[in-house]
Amino acid sequence: MTDPSSSLPDLHHEAAVLAGALPYLRRYAGDTIVVKYGGHAWVTRNWR
Repeated sequence: MTDPSSSLPDLHHEAAVLAGALPYLRRYAGDTIVVKYGGHAWVTRNWR
């Protein structure tokens, strides 16, 4: 999430990115999405 002290242009940019993602989120709503990770992610404990 965004830090509350962020500047207004940063919040506008974040809102624009999320609004742009909405059609894709709606397209896959209700579907199961599998995220495969490996490599460096297995080494970094806080990513597990």
